[in-house]
Parts: sequence; C-alpha cells; structure tokens
Amino acid sequence: DGFINPGAGDTFPGPEAFDISYMNSGDHRDHEYAYQYIINFAKEHSVPYLGLCNGAQHLILNNGGLVAKAATPHNRVPHTLKVELGTIVQFLAMNEQEQELAITNGYFPEMEFLINTQHNYAGVKGKIGSLELGGLTDEGVVEAVAHKFYQVGFQFHPENMYYNMEDKAFGRNGNLLKNTFKFFTLDSKKIDLDQVDEYMYRELQEAFAKAKCTPDEKNTCPAHEGLARDIFAEAVAIATIEA
Repeated sequence: DGFINPGAGDTFPGPEAFDISYMNSGDHRDHEYAYQYIINFAKEHSVPYLGLCNGAQHLILNNGGLVAKAATPHNRVPHTLKVELGTIVQFLAMNEQEQELAITNGYFPEMEFLINTQHNYAGVKGKIGSLELGGLTDEGVVEAVAHKFYQVGFQFHPENMYYNMEDKAFGRNGNLLKNTFKFFTLDSKKIDLDQVDEYMYRELQEAFAKAKCTPDEKNTCPAHEGLARDIFAEAVAIATIEA
C-alpha cells in the first residue's frame, strides 16, 4: 500500500521561483493541502509515495526545494529525459537484467527516453532541497526526483507511455512504474522500508563508485564481475521484522 499524488490544478503564485511558504497565505485548493499532509504522513510513517506531475512538485516543495514556471513549453509537448547516472531513478528505469548488471558489473550506461509532459511548472534545477535529482530534459527542466527508493516524484506521466508497442514489452516508463510499485506491495508492518532503502542505496552507490573508473587505452573500464544479485530481494530479506 502507499500513496499516489497525481497531476492536478494549482494556485501557484506566479512564474518566479517559490517555496513551501506559498501555502501560508491565500486560498488554495483542497488537494494542495491534502498533498502536503499525505507527503508528511508518508515520510513520518515510512509509507511508499509516488508523486506524478503536480504531486512531484509538492514533493520538491515539501523537501525544501523551489518550484517555478518552466522556461520552455512542457504542456502536452513530448520531451526526452536525460537520466542522471547511478541514481535511484536510473535503477528504477532499468529492467531486471540491467539491474543485475549494474550491481555485479558496474553497468550504468547513458540513458535517455521519451516522456509525456503535461505541465507548466517544475522544480528549479540545483534547488530541489534534500531530494536526489533523477533526470532533466534537454532544456534543463527537472523531471525526476527521489527522496528514497520508495518515495519518488516524476514530473512527467509514465503511465501514458509505459508500454512499448514495437517491442511488445515494458519500456523505460513502464520499468519506472513496475519497480516503484514493488515497494507498494510490501507490508510495512512486517518489513522495515527504511532499512530496505538504506541497504539498496548503499549497494547502488558502491557499485556506481566502482564503475566510475579511469578508462584504459581502449576506452573501456574493467568490469567488477560477480554472482547475479537482486538487491531488492536481498534488502527485503534483511529488513523483514520477526514476529
């Protein structure tokens, strides 16, 4: 179980950058108050959270970041997401085989894919508070952020492009949803989600640190090979709370 804050209207104060204090004055729509209450509850009780579009903006505001009107049109205009390497968002965008290669072989390739954007506002680049940046468009607009593995925000709409009709399989958008929803299936009464997140993030960062080597004369980095690993399953096993 968890919370999904989807896209919705807003009463943002204007095109200039603003923070969470905009909620302290004026009349706002009911869902704006609800979004902040839900995020606070999810953080306090370690509950999965997925913010889409306006839900991602509120996650940024809640974590001390700034939101402003995007400098270029992003409302119903397709864009390419450039993923930040070695991040939570990149790992979530990978399929199972790629995730295994990332952890065992330091596989963190350049990653770009088409996204469906339907927004006018977005987080301000370099000012997203305590969140980890997951990806930007070509114009530098913030499109993906993460607080934890189980609390993420996508400014775009992966639900509109989750299936690749040509390949008859999940694409990057589909991977994001599939892997995010794995955390929604966990019973927080039996599994410590913070421990799951801490274990996975540590393993991800260690694997990425090894991958960031100095290329040799062939412009390749030696792989650090090992047994295929599923760090999600490992983390769940470690974080299971005994009755």
